Amino acid sequence: MDKPNPHPAELTETAEERAARIAREEQTIEQTRRSLTECGGIPLEDVEAWVDSWDTPDELPMPRK
Repeated sequence: MDKPNPHPAELTETAEERAARIAREEQTIEQTRRSLTECGGIPLEDVEAWVDSWDTPDELPMPRK
């Protein structure tokens, strides 16, 4: 069965180009995970509460670490 929405590069890239692209994507994901682990992040619940408060009289300030 064909994939419904192939990555645009998949339409023209060679096997070697695909392997290189996937390696770059994996490296980017790992760097992002490492950054979040080392630097922490804003809890999802805080972000959701902030967004839910938009356009209300009690709008919350943007959450920070």
